[in-house]
Amino acid sequence: MIKAYFSFWIGCMLLVIQPLYAQNPPVAGQLWSLQNCIDFATQNNLSRKQLSLNVKSAEINRKQSHDDRLPNVNGSLSYGVNFGRSIDPTTNTFETQVSQASQIGLNSAFTLYNGNRINLTQEQRQLQLELAKLQIDEYDYNLQLSVLGAYLQILLSQAQLEVLLNQAAMTQEQYDQMQKMVDVGNVPAGNLLDIEAQMANDRLNEVNAQNAVNAAYLALQQTLNYYEPFQIVPPTQPMPALDAIDKMTAQEIYETASGLQPTNKVNDMQIQIAEKQLQIARTNLKPIVTLNASMNTRYSSLAKNYEVTGVDPTPVLAPYITENFDSIYTFNPVIKKSNIPIYEQWGDNFGGYVGVGMQVPIFNQYQVRNSMALAQIGIENARLTQQNNQNQLRQQIEQAYLNAKAAAERYKATQSNIAALEKNFNFIKKRYELGMANNLDFNNAKNNLIGAQLNLQAAQFEYIFRLKILDYYSGKSLEL
Repeated sequence: MIKAYFSFWIGCMLLVIQPLYAQNPPVAGQLWSLQNCIDFATQNNLSRKQLSLNVKSAEINRKQSHDDRLPNVNGSLSYGVNFGRSIDPTTNTFETQVSQASQIGLNSAFTLYNGNRINLTQEQRQLQLELAKLQIDEYDYNLQLSVLGAYLQILLSQAQLEVLLNQAAMTQEQYDQMQKMVDVGNVPAGNLLDIEAQMANDRLNEVNAQNAVNAAYLALQQTLNYYEPFQIVPPTQPMPALDAIDKMTAQEIYETASGLQPTNKVNDMQIQIAEKQLQIARTNLKPIVTLNASMNTRYSSLAKNYEVTGVDPTPVLAPYITENFDSIYTFNPVIKKSNIPIYEQWGDNFGGYVGVGMQVPIFNQYQVRNSMALAQIGIENARLTQQNNQNQLRQQIEQAYLNAKAAAERYKATQSNIAALEKNFNFIKKRYELGMANNLDFNNAKNNLIGAQLNLQAAQFEYIFRLKILDYYSGKSLEL
């Protein structure tokens, strides 16, 4: 029965524990309170740091959406060698020789109108930045509940270990008394066998309880991602009033939590982002107007300068002879070719363009229609996710409220049961010391009392845990 108590509570508490990670080790020998553990996990959790990087990425994306309003400017540079028949880019004539050519360009485009897409994208990315910040708050919220569950499991395991140590001490006291009676010959030595069996069972229970404490510490260490030994601080607050749960209702807690829960805010933001995506998809139905400008120049090794340096007289033969038999000459110019320097070509070949262009969507394989349909599905999915999370929140609060009331009732009933069992145990103990009760009666009375004490500890910590969850849903801080 005792093993069942441990298994049940370890299972219940570990369900709320998520794998978290930390970096900085606690100070050696320092006792850690619940708030210390929460602060430590919040500051060093690796998953949380990844969410912080998401915030930085969202900030960059938001800035980019603002920078998209600016024109783009791009430069180009090319160089090549032509072989065989090619066109001289400076004269557009064919040449058959090896030549070199290069071209330099600069172009720019500025969007004048695109259906308000830039503004909508900037608004969406602002929402995505706010969403990234809310996701950190949501993670912190769940992280604190995880630390609380691991912390309370340690307290429960330690309290139950203390109960079992007290049981072992009583069994040892019973053995010592029986040994004295055996020594003086009042009872046979066989009476010690039952007590020895009980002592062995106590030692087994003690080992199991210590293992439960170790497992609970390991769970908290895994939550913090730190595996050096350390101790937690026992709670300083008294047991909450058993009628505290009667002063609240599950509906009131749910209504308060709905406005405070980071998850609900995350869902609202996701719906807004999905709605903005639909607006962005609709802009693809509208034309795009851009202002374009470009400048370019080029160079070719085929480009030459031609300079007339003189004439070359050439006699013309008969029948072109004068009456006096004088020779007739033709005068051909003497032309000198020289390469045109690259800087001169850059200046001579410089050109540019400025114009306005418009792109009108007519048919694009139904991409716009399909993107709008997908955006509408995204909106519906975000709304369903919100409704599902709200239902889960209501169920969690109702279950925690019901469990808290059950724990309070169980605590009350166990307290009354313990009072009766303590009277019965003290009565049996006196009869046992007088030799009027046997070992079986004594052990049964003692085990019943110990079982009730374990039940009381379980009910106490479950009540505290459920109340803390309800308090946290109501926006109160976690304190012990």
